[in-house]
Amino acid sequence: MNAVIERPGRRRVRGPSLARAEYLLSSDKPDAAISCARSLLRSDPDQLGALEVLAKALWQLSRYNELLSTLTSMIRLNPYEPGYHALRGAVYQALGRTGEAIKSFARAGSDSETANAAIEELREWQSDLIADLLRDDTVFRAHYSQDPESACRARGFEFMPDFKPGESWLARPHVQIAAYTRPS
Repeated sequence: MNAVIERPGRRRVRGPSLARAEYLLSSDKPDAAISCARSLLRSDPDQLGALEVLAKALWQLSRYNELLSTLTSMIRLNPYEPGYHALRGAVYQALGRTGEAIKSFARAGSDSETANAAIEELREWQSDLIADLLRDDTVFRAHYSQDPESACRARGFEFMPDFKPGESWLARPHVQIAAYTRPS
């Protein structure tokens, strides 16, 4: 049932519809929005609108692993949407998966000022982490001395083509802590 009931000063939407899922999300009821979106997705797993509502609700609840699965479906349906890649980058960053975050932000496009800032921030953070590993981890230090790129990639670090390990991996005089903001 997709009935819309209008009342003075208030709009209520009933039944499993995209409008209802969006209404629940905007009413700060992410759990109900998730339930409604999933109901819609049972009948049409490729309904992009329902996937977007689901993604926003999962982000609000910090349910990152479920969100990654949802984003995979969204990107499969619309691989050229930079917002999906930027959100995936933010999720990976929130999970501490720096290398994958950089790849996702890079995929969001070089036109995105936010994605470029996030990449630079993650690069600096990686630099600081690698400097700490070089100082504190003898196994990493030995591997790094033989093959810096392989040693870093083995620890989950990722690099853009114009920046390779070994090119300036001393810790910065100041330490910046990586933070993320919701792209929504």
